[in-house]
Amino acid sequence: MKRIWIIGIGIICWSWMATLSSVHAQTDEVGFSVEIVPHAKQLNPQVGYFDLFVSPAEPVVLELVIHNHLDKRQRYELNIGNAYTNELGVIVYDQSEPVREGVSFTDLVDDLHQTIEVGPSEAKRVKIETNAVGKVIEGVLLGGIRVSRTEDSTTPEQVGVQNQYEYVIGVKLTTTTKQVVYEPKWESVSVNTNHYYPHVAFQIANQTGSISGQVDLEMRVKSEEGKTMSHRMEARMAPYTNTGFRFPITERLAPGTYQVFVEMRERETNRTWSFTDSFKVTDEEAAHIQERVEEPVVQQSSFLNRDMTLPIVGICLLLSTGYILYLRRRLRSA
Repeated sequence: MKRIWIIGIGIICWSWMATLSSVHAQTDEVGFSVEIVPHAKQLNPQVGYFDLFVSPAEPVVLELVIHNHLDKRQRYELNIGNAYTNELGVIVYDQSEPVREGVSFTDLVDDLHQTIEVGPSEAKRVKIETNAVGKVIEGVLLGGIRVSRTEDSTTPEQVGVQNQYEYVIGVKLTTTTKQVVYEPKWESVSVNTNHYYPHVAFQIANQTGSISGQVDLEMRVKSEEGKTMSHRMEARMAPYTNTGFRFPITERLAPGTYQVFVEMRERETNRTWSFTDSFKVTDEEAAHIQERVEEPVVQQSSFLNRDMTLPIVGICLLLSTGYILYLRRRLRSA
């Protein structure tokens, strides 16, 4: 009996360790960090991004340090991008195309991509040289420096998906003390059925050089029969950005004309804006929406998920081993 318990404890420990391995195999995969080197023109030394007041005729050198926390040499990709607000209301920094007339952040950098290698447990200082802005600009130039680690092509068997980790260092350049007030502009509204998840796109632009504060949006869609659907979200608007905010469609829309109402409020200033418009849903669009929103959703049972499989196998092995030893003892006694 003692032998059975020893085998059983071993099987349970193996199952538990295997489960931990499957869950936490990627814990150390980040393996690096990035920090800025303080700049003499920094306006706010308390932030972790570049917030610089520069002369229009002055080139700027930005420096950052990449720390490799792993015990092997690593390769990192450095990319320069302009800032814009995506459809979820988040400011991102991965647009290489200009975002404004005149000058964008990517216009100032000759090399938008670099590959940097850092030795094991070492750090490397990296320079990004920008050209002079060339003129006084209203508001700010907003861009970003993205640093990501290049993954190996081979992956461990217990890891099905390799996550890509990326650090983003914002760059905010100001050439004048003149303040620019954020002012949203209504562009259009349309229904999008080409996407797998149909939605209504509320197109709102920020045509100023100002970054908005946190904005609360409430979007409402009203049918000809008077039925109303609503969607709320938060957003921050980057300078010179034009965003189609998503209003998810979760139920059928009959063919016809729909009225839309948008309310916006900037939290810091409590300023508000209201917009109204309308859009039409064709017979074809209505059929496509119906097909998507009524598509059955197959949910995987959580009882036998990956985290539970190995312990269950271990218990089954324990029971099988105990039964085999029990039969052997019966045979010997016979």
